[in-house]
Amino acid sequence: FNLDYAWDDEHTLAFSRPGLTGRLTLERRQVTVHVRLGLIFSPFRAVLEREIHDYFDQRFTPRAA
Repeated sequence: FNLDYAWDDEHTLAFSRPGLTGRLTLERRQVTVHVRLGLIFSPFRAVLEREIHDYFDQRFTPRAA
């Protein structure tokens, strides 16, 4: 996705590319993603949000035993 990224501290990853900036924050048992979209990407907000949710749901949702 051609993102530039760097850890701000041990819990926060900042990322950006033209038209998009964001932060991924790791906490105990919780991941928070904040993304700010520029005009070019704002029409894709719903698709991007769904993709982010699907990605985390597939990888981090507890499975029934």
